[in-house]
Amino acid sequence: MFEQLEALRQRLRKLPERKSALDFLVAALTIPVLLTVITANLINISNSRKAADRASAPPVPTPIQVEITGGPSNQATPGGNSSPAVPAVTPPVTGTLPATPTPTPVACNENPQPYTIIFPAEGQTVSDVSPVCIALQTIGTGYCTTTLSYSVNGGSFSQEQSQDKSLCLGSLADGPVTFQLKAKSTVSGVTQLYTLHFTYQLTTPTPTPVSSGSATTH
Repeated sequence: MFEQLEALRQRLRKLPERKSALDFLVAALTIPVLLTVITANLINISNSRKAADRASAPPVPTPIQVEITGGPSNQATPGGNSSPAVPAVTPPVTGTLPATPTPTPVACNENPQPYTIIFPAEGQTVSDVSPVCIALQTIGTGYCTTTLSYSVNGGSFSQEQSQDKSLCLGSLADGPVTFQLKAKSTVSGVTQLYTLHFTYQLTTPTPTPVSSGSATTH
């Protein structure tokens, strides 16, 4: 195109008339062509530089995304080799198990266990029984361990024994008996004294027969 315009400009110069006007017209037509050529050259130079930069830059590796489902399978690597997939390992759960609460012991009543003497009854006469065993009944619950000891007719107290043992009195003499029972708490040492009065008679007296007088005859 540039060569055609140049040939047209040369022919116009050969015309004898209006030479200066034609020169101006040719120059005006040449300017856009020159600008187009210059712009095209600049674009080509810019594209060439970008292509050179891309060619010199190192290649960026493309990551390979693999989805594993089910059991072990072969996984492709960037080098083209295959390697067995490693299954995911779930870490063990760590932590402290809650401690088992220790039951709190229930405190017992530190007073001695209360009792009621149900045999013999107060003032009762006991006959033809040997030995005489004292019958006790506890009152209430929740008391600490209690020991028992007893005394007969003001004598010394017996050795302490557990409350589940029998209290039997042997070799009692006939007559009134004063029985004392002492209950003692093994925790606090507090004591409780019970007193019972009864009469002991080993042999039942034989009634004396009444002799009848002879009849008087008038």
